Amino acid sequence: MDYSARWYRAGDEGDIVDLLVSCLEGWPKFDLSCSPLDHWRWKYQHSLNPYNLVVAESGDKIIGCLHAINTLIRAGDRDILGNQGSDLVVHPDFRGLGVYSRMNDLYENSVLSYSFSGNRIVTGKATRAGGMVFPKPISLLLRIKDVDKHLAVKEEKNAFLKKYGFNTLAYFNKKRYGRNIIVDPEIELSTVNNCGDEIGALWERVKDSLDFAVVRDTHYCNWRYGDARAGKFRVVKATKNGEIVGYTVLRVNRYDPDYHVGYVADMLTLLTEPAAQSMLFNEAVEFFDDEQINCVQFLAVKDSPLMKTSLRFDFVPAPHNFMMWFSSKNSFNTDFLAGSPGERLHVTLGDTDWI
Repeated sequence: MDYSARWYRAGDEGDIVDLLVSCLEGWPKFDLSCSPLDHWRWKYQHSLNPYNLVVAESGDKIIGCLHAINTLIRAGDRDILGNQGSDLVVHPDFRGLGVYSRMNDLYENSVLSYSFSGNRIVTGKATRAGGMVFPKPISLLLRIKDVDKHLAVKEEKNAFLKKYGFNTLAYFNKKRYGRNIIVDPEIELSTVNNCGDEIGALWERVKDSLDFAVVRDTHYCNWRYGDARAGKFRVVKATKNGEIVGYTVLRVNRYDPDYHVGYVADMLTLLTEPAAQSMLFNEAVEFFDDEQINCVQFLAVKDSPLMKTSLRFDFVPAPHNFMMWFSSKNSFNTDFLAGSPGERLHVTLGDTDWI
């Protein structure tokens, strides 16, 4: 079957969204107050990311699409343009014909292109292709109140063994860490309607302590968490003596009416304020408990302060780590990251397009 690849053109978006919805079983699988098309426009037509995608077509029909989300990345001591591989789909009738390869050949990477995956087949291909792997594993952490209910909903194989493994790990975490909440009476928590300039001010104070992170300035955070087309997020900030020292972003996805899932989408605090991190985690788990959420997910660099704090609040690492890798086509040398400790590498669920 004949097909060709080209850059996106205005007017393609309706056909692209139809392809995503049909091939990805209800994309984007969030409980949204807008249409999938409006969600797509939020995701791919913001100011840093105008039309950064390639499509494949056969005749006048779009049969494939390759998206990326442009973001600014803090890499070492400077900010560079990066992009994250995101929605990729090929129509079932055209799979196995090299459609992805042709789109990828046309696609031009930014200075730093990267992708996330927990699929071992995908990550295996990435490493064999010569891309640099992020120097630290990335852990998906789960807080599950009723393991039997969770395994039944997910229809997990070997449910007994998985339940035993989860409960054993949770038990040892409680023995090792306990629910030791650090409280600073000078820190106040408050829920805000938008990220505001304070978030940008916090980023300016934090950025020099990080070797890798998506730039969390006011513009980015308001796009990512403050636009209704992205979904509903809850932003909680921590202030001390009138200055912001941390924040967290929470989300409940009610797409599945029978099983709502919670996410700690983002958390950033000053490393000099461990109480802020502890208090924000406590606020998060109390919120999800009030919402009667059985499963809460969180993503963090393994052995980072964020991961270690999450273990004190009944989060348990998933059985296998996620991986982030950088494209072999990048013009930016990422070797300097190899020696970076976990506290200087910041990755959360909000950095992905999974939520």
